[in-house]
Amino acid sequence: MDDYLNMNEDSIRTNKELILLWDEKTVEPRGTIEWLKGSWFSGHHHIRIHKRMVQWNLKKVSESDIVSYYEQNIYGGKVDSRSDFSRLARILTGNAIGVVLGGGGARGAAHVGVLRAMQEHGIPIDMIGGTSIGAMIGGLYAQGVEDLEQRVRSWFMVSYIHSEN
Repeated sequence: MDDYLNMNEDSIRTNKELILLWDEKTVEPRGTIEWLKGSWFSGHHHIRIHKRMVQWNLKKVSESDIVSYYEQNIYGGKVDSRSDFSRLARILTGNAIGVVLGGGGARGAAHVGVLRAMQEHGIPIDMIGGTSIGAMIGGLYAQGVEDLEQRVRSWFMVSYIHSEN
């Protein structure tokens, strides 16, 4: 059955990716399971879209007007390599960048330094995972915690204080 689901009508294996678009203010997407029921997908992705992408009343605005707007106002600008659409493009083209962080207590501080160095060098992270302290650091990073370094520093300070007593 899996082989059948992995093929299209011409018996050619294909990837079926489900792309769920969300308002840019969405923090925690919901209802994903309803979209995944009854069909086979090789992956699914939650993408935040900018409000300009949903500003059009398609009954009043022609496709050529929308294309013209994008050509004049959007194209030619700097591409944000950390945007959800850039991430999706890398994933779909097989160029995604993944990071897996290991465990071992004190390594957590090193993980933060590695993530900062990658950010400083403009290397986007599309997927992140880990084990033990690496999973904690990866989870915070994936949530977009702005004060990641400060939070990790406070963990180690608390651990140091407790170990002195």
